[in-house]
Amino acid sequence: MRTFTEEEKCILDMYRDKTRLGAVAKMYEALPYIEQDGIRTLVEGTIDKLVRMSDRRYRAALRSRSYLVLLSREYAKKEANG
Repeated sequence: MRTFTEEEKCILDMYRDKTRLGAVAKMYEALPYIEQDGIRTLVEGTIDKLVRMSDRRYRAALRSRSYLVLLSREYAKKEANG
């Protein structure tokens, strides 16, 4: 299976969930609200990869990206506090 592109990894971070199918459900729920065709295609491609991958591989992908989510949350807190 192909690996995730950097853009797809960002989509995964936006819709991250404890389970692979939970992330897929979140993305499906968002699709009707995505107006840009390029972004919609990106989310659909990410969904396709998630559906075909194993739960084990999904958990590994989350672990490898966890530090980025923590850093972005810390950055957001700093920005909010001035």
